[in-house]
Amino acid sequence: NRADREIYDGDDKQARVRRNYLEAIEFLKRKPNEGEMLYSIIYTTYIGPKPSNVYELFDNLGLTKRRYYLFRNRAISLISLHLWSAPDAKLGLLIDLLTLFEGR
Repeated sequence: NRADREIYDGDDKQARVRRNYLEAIEFLKRKPNEGEMLYSIIYTTYIGPKPSNVYELFDNLGLTKRRYYLFRNRAISLISLHLWSAPDAKLGLLIDLLTLFEGR
């Protein structure tokens, strides 16, 4: 019936959103040079067990406050790019272009 289908469709949409979000986070690991660091920042900040304070977070990641926020913002931008703008096949090209423009 229609109500059952709406519940199923809602669960299906939620599962797709969750899957896309997790794929976007995993995608960070593939960025040359700093991908693992970007992934670690997102995981430590938003997914994993929370440090007791922000300075513990910086220490755990081995970053200064300035570099932490620089990398975190870059990671969020890349996740947004993955989620909102490009099919996966073209995303590698976009990442390569971003890396080129960043001078890395």
